[in-house]
Parts: sequence; C-alpha cells; structure tokens
Amino acid sequence: MRTTKRVTLTETRLRYHWTKPSDLPERLELIDRITGHSVAVIQTVSRQYEWKRSTSAIIHGAPPAEGECETLSDAKIQVEAGLPNEM
Repeated sequence: MRTTKRVTLTETRLRYHWTKPSDLPERLELIDRITGHSVAVIQTVSRQYEWKRSTSAIIHGAPPAEGECETLSDAKIQVEAGLPNEM
C-alpha cells in the first residue's frame, strides 16, 4: 500500500522549512525551498542552543546573524526574525 503526505497550500507557499538530518541528532537546519540549500543551523551545546544564519540581505531579505538561546523555540524565532517566508 502506498502512503502519501498531504501537503497543505500554506506549506507549499512558505519559502523556508525546518528539517532535522537523520545522522545528526543535535542539529536542525532551515532550508530555502527556492535554492534547496541550508541557510541556518541550530545546534545543541550543553544546555544552550547555538544558532547561525548564513543569509544575504539582498537574496534572502535578512543579513547573516548568530546567537545563543536557552530554548529551541527561542532559537527558531531568532533565526526566522526578519526573513520573509512567503514565496
């Protein structure tokens, strides 16, 4: 039996999506759907979440940035801050 994932219209309109590489359990990447490249990484270091965004203000709409947060949700918010996410 074949199973398919149902994708909503909202999901397909978003430019960026989070993915977790299966071989790296402590790493989360933000992927640009247009280029297919990773534009940001969140890694767990001890009890902190270190993040680094490798974007361009001209191409992605936000400059590169990096930082640390205490929670994963805060790190995601910081990474996505300023990134226009609609295609």
